[in-house]
Amino acid sequence: MAAIVVGLPVLTLGLPATTAAASTVGKVTIYPLPANSKPLSITAGPDGALWFTDSGRNKIGRITTAGALTEYPGAQSGSPHSITAGPDGALWFTDGGFANRTIGRITTSGILSSFAPPHLGAARGIAAGPDGALWFTDLREYPHGAIGRMTVSGVMTGDYSSTGMDDPKAIAAGPDGSMWSPIGTGEIAQIRPDGRIITHENRFLSGMSGIAAGPDGKMWVTIHSSNSIGRIATTDGKITIYSDFEVRFPMGIAAGPDGAVWFTNYGGNSIGRITTWGMITTYYGVGINRPTGITAGPDGAMWFTNSGGSSIGRITTAAG
Repeated sequence: MAAIVVGLPVLTLGLPATTAAASTVGKVTIYPLPANSKPLSITAGPDGALWFTDSGRNKIGRITTAGALTEYPGAQSGSPHSITAGPDGALWFTDGGFANRTIGRITTSGILSSFAPPHLGAARGIAAGPDGALWFTDLREYPHGAIGRMTVSGVMTGDYSSTGMDDPKAIAAGPDGSMWSPIGTGEIAQIRPDGRIITHENRFLSGMSGIAAGPDGKMWVTIHSSNSIGRIATTDGKITIYSDFEVRFPMGIAAGPDGAVWFTNYGGNSIGRITTWGMITTYYGVGINRPTGITAGPDGAMWFTNSGGSSIGRITTAAG
């Protein structure tokens, strides 16, 4: 039986750090979770709700756009990490611990199952690929890692690694049909549809966290070590770096419905927005506390996890 909890919203107005102009953009709503929750990753589900991992309480959470919360048991090892909507209408998540080494699947009705691909270490990021499979990053033996491919039936059909593929983090599908992942050596790994691995590097890329396809056909990454945002051209791998003094340890990143890219400013307790030409705006709001994951919701807003505040946040965009 699933436990139902209704989170009472706390409404605040998040004002941009760079301007005090009145706007409907940046209004923050906070939905509290039970004590000791530590939500990490969040994604929009096929059922019109938001789904997230709670590593603090070993739960998979579902929250509607009205704030109604449902919780389900999580990973076998007690540490669910990243979550994504799968091509089969279910939600898939990684088990961040080394104990049981599984990939989890949960239906929108809460039925949980798990898979244990061979050679799996500690899975981190996960994303649905354009080929109808699940792709995940795998930390085999720190800092060495690999990228795996698994069908929705749980069959491992690919295991990609190359020299220097250390500490892979997030992973995302690109508009070019490739899978893209930042790796610990300060490079972006691109796995082409033919299985060939190409790496793109830049001296400012060391210490990356999140990656997402942008509305401009480029891949965007958060670079926490240099407090900056990177843009990678999917055609030639050219990398552009954007910085701002308000960007502090950025982590999650996602394309917004307003044609911009949004990111969580973990170290600054705020939410950032960057246009495709590089203009950064930072939004603050009461209750934003160590935000990590972020995703576009079905309501035109951006939804994020507050890992330090045991809550889920919502911030309005120009589209919502």
